[in-house]
Amino acid sequence: MKLTLTFFVYYTGFPEVENIILRRRTVVIANVILFEIATGMVLDMLNYYVGAVIFKDNSLH
Repeated sequence: MKLTLTFFVYYTGFPEVENIILRRRTVVIANVILFEIATGMVLDMLNYYVGAVIFKDNSLH
C-alpha cells in the first residue's frame, strides 16, 4: 500500500500531494503516540488500583 502510494505520487509528480501525504502521516504518527501515552497512563492507573485492591485483600486475611 505504502509503495503504491509513493509510486503514484512520484509518477504523477505533484509535490503538493506528497506534502499532504507526509503531513497526514506525521499527524497520524503524533496521534498514535498521544494515544499510546494516554492508554499507558490508564493502564498504569488500573495496575495501581488493582494492586491496591489485592494488597488490601491480602492485609484483611
